[in-house]
Amino acid sequence: MKTILQFCLASLLIVSCSKKDEKNNTTPVVTENFTINGITDADLYATMNLNIALKDGGKQETVNLELSGLPSGASGVFSNTSGIPTFESKLGFKTFNTKAGTYPVKLIGKSASTTKEYSFKLSVPELYGIFVENSDTYTPHLVQNQIADGASRINITSYSSGGIELDIFLPAGSMNTPGTYTYNISDKAGPGTAVVLMRGAKILISTADNTEKVTFTIASPDYTGQNKIVSIDMEPINVATDKGAGKLYIRYSYF
Repeated sequence: MKTILQFCLASLLIVSCSKKDEKNNTTPVVTENFTINGITDADLYATMNLNIALKDGGKQETVNLELSGLPSGASGVFSNTSGIPTFESKLGFKTFNTKAGTYPVKLIGKSASTTKEYSFKLSVPELYGIFVENSDTYTPHLVQNQIADGASRINITSYSSGGIELDIFLPAGSMNTPGTYTYNISDKAGPGTAVVLMRGAKILISTADNTEKVTFTIASPDYTGQNKIVSIDMEPINVATDKGAGKLYIRYSYF
């Protein structure tokens, strides 16, 4: 009887140890297949160096990258929008006519079985100058409001990016006193319309349909026949450039 009891106890110990060993040898279930490293708060001029890494035990599935929450006029540019981990991608930013501020943005990685979101902040500074979407950025060097015989025009000259000269012809009798003015923009003359004329090899007006507006503020003249322009804020108008269709926007402030 004693021998039988000893045999049963030994058998129970063997079964118990086997179950314990079997449990310890079970491969853990992987719920995430990848992680994205290198995400930081960014400004308009920053470049993120992203590393999309495969997690231990994860499946090698294609990961697609995208952004959510970008402000109006802003876009992200990935050097690689997708890949199979582990791979690298650089992320930069472009803005056109984007309101200055700090915006919460999400970077999203998606594979067949995993979706991951990472939050960061994108800071957009107040931008001044002449900006052409899909083309160049010009820095104004000379901005004048020239008045002669009751007519007026704003003349903007830049020597950057190959040079540009832009005239905004204004309705007769306008801008003879300090103040803030707003006019529609057109590429054809019309009552109450500012007519935009651009000279330069790189930019030509393709359409200005009299719905866009230009707003400017002037101060007392530095000398007779020329007011001092304090600021200009122009809504985008369609233009043709040597890099394709784009939009022209001007934001100028006198410092």
